[in-house]
Amino acid sequence: MEKDVPITYETLFELVMREKGREELQKLEPGVYSDIMSYIDHKKKIVSSAQTTFSSDNDHAMQQLRNIRRLARELYERREKKIMNLALIKSRTGSEAIDLSPLLEDEKMLFMSIVEKLDTSRGSVVGPILSENRIPQKKAEEKPAKGMVKFLTEVPKFVGKELEVYGPFSKDEVKELPKELADVLVSRQKAVYL
Repeated sequence: MEKDVPITYETLFELVMREKGREELQKLEPGVYSDIMSYIDHKKKIVSSAQTTFSSDNDHAMQQLRNIRRLARELYERREKKIMNLALIKSRTGSEAIDLSPLLEDEKMLFMSIVEKLDTSRGSVVGPILSENRIPQKKAEEKPAKGMVKFLTEVPKFVGKELEVYGPFSKDEVKELPKELADVLVSRQKAVYL
């Protein structure tokens, strides 16, 4: 007597429809793909034995074998797409809240591999772009440094770095000026710091 195969055409069809009808990855039994392979092997034996008997039985068995393979591929590809989407979410968000319990062991390895590749790519391509294009934000409380100077000579009116007008200043006049401007006046011996 031949060993019973735990998968039938109907159960395979049901697995595909469940995977197709729901957005989230569906839980599968750990040995489902080996069970599908056993079922395909079982059907192949039927096809090979049917070749010696009636042609219509053989045609029916061949068609059923093609349908089983098509359903197995569809089940795998639907799950593969969902795994890729999960990996994309994981890579983009870094979230640890992604439920990996519906994944089979091979699928978990695929998931981790995809996440790793996406993270590596994102780090090497987008990472430098984001860090170099970051616009430095000025602190709201940041005020330009000032310096108190005493003028040693008369200094005519002049325009500063931000196109603001300063002066004229008379000898011995004391004034608070932006530090950068005060440094220039002191270096040119027009003023001294107080």
